[in-house]
Amino acid sequence: MGGMAGRDRRLDRALAQFRDLNHQIGREIGLARSASGVSQDAAGASVGMSGSQFGRIERAELRSVAVEQWCRAAAAVGLRLQIRAYPDGDALRDVPQARLLARFRARLHSAVKLRTEVPRYGRTDSRAWDGVLDFAGERDAVEAETRIRDGQAMWRRVSLKRRDDPTISHVFLLVADTPANRRAIAEIRELLRPDLPLDSRSILSALAKGGCPSAGGILFL
Repeated sequence: MGGMAGRDRRLDRALAQFRDLNHQIGREIGLARSASGVSQDAAGASVGMSGSQFGRIERAELRSVAVEQWCRAAAAVGLRLQIRAYPDGDALRDVPQARLLARFRARLHSAVKLRTEVPRYGRTDSRAWDGVLDFAGERDAVEAETRIRDGQAMWRRVSLKRRDDPTISHVFLLVADTPANRRAIAEIRELLRPDLPLDSRSILSALAKGGCPSAGGILFL
């Protein structure tokens, strides 16, 4: 169910982003054309499209629009379209990450339940925790990393997520045990220590007994 819910959230987010972008670009093209005093027919003809098609772009009526069409319409009214992609939430979990979480679940006491891909409490944006452990009076998050390319960037992402979820008591950084990942963590270990003081042995010992670790930490598996 977690995978299906995650897929639905990503699809809903993608469609909402398209609708917003479609309306925004159409509105800006329409305003620029009106300011120049050019008709939709004339603007469309200048870039090889009909006036009716140009009007549909302005009104965001095309449910499927090519970037080329936006670029043509923008050029017709003296605009230059620029679209950028930037991080917005969590990437799709891959097979290695799912396996890492499965290995972690296998080390837990039967009384400790791990829920995966859990949205931040009370939030509707796209960010979700890779896992959440619910204890009596405490909610701890698990972030699973199979390949760390930029340790500081990874920790900024996790820190911002925790800042925006006041229900989380501790964070456990679950890391695939590879030489490259150990080197990446070693480079930023002192940066992480205030929030993640515990090591693998301490965390697993507590969880295997059904207890709650006393603090956050880094767990290699």
